[in-house]
Amino acid sequence: GSINQTQLRKLMAYSSITNLGWTMIIFTTSPHTAALNIIIYMIMLVPSFMLIKKMSMKTLRDSTTTWTTSPIANTLLTLMLLSLSGLPPLTGFTPKLLILNELILQNLTPAAMMIAMTSLISLFFYVRTT
Repeated sequence: GSINQTQLRKLMAYSSITNLGWTMIIFTTSPHTAALNIIIYMIMLVPSFMLIKKMSMKTLRDSTTTWTTSPIANTLLTLMLLSLSGLPPLTGFTPKLLILNELILQNLTPAAMMIAMTSLISLFFYVRTT
């Protein structure tokens, strides 16, 4: 799994799988929210991959050396990764909040709690990356 992963592309792949779980859990009850989740995720994911490629980052260790060579790009990458994890008040938090709200309105509070906890795990991966 992703807990011991040091390669950034694989970490991002695991994150995408997690985000797909958020999308699938809400798709049947609110397809518009699911679409919003995918759109916002892609808006954050594509530039993140572009910055990772631009800075030639392959592993977590590489991310520690890029602060001196590309401080602005590294700051942008940090903000995008934190947004991908759904950290408030960043953009990625909005669809997750809408999904949690919809699940609670549908009396699916245990499911809402479960995916909120997985979001904390994703946040750990992103914080470790930046």
